[in-house]
Amino acid sequence: MLSKMQIEEAMQNAGLAVELPSPVPTDTPFADLGMDSLDIYNVFVELEVLTGIQVPDNDVENLQTIDSIHDYFSAKG
Repeated sequence: MLSKMQIEEAMQNAGLAVELPSPVPTDTPFADLGMDSLDIYNVFVELEVLTGIQVPDNDVENLQTIDSIHDYFSAKG
């Protein structure tokens, strides 16, 4: 199972164009953190490398917080 800490670490490793607060609020939308679509894409590339699970683009649009990503991957097993 993917932990919220692992998601935050993936965000830190994604080479984002913005500096994130530490810890990253788990319920704050990525846009409110200053992340753009390229930043979000890079996070999901990191998560795919970490988990081996590719998230379809349609699903990515709905996964805009750490909490929502955690719930999504928890449901995937």
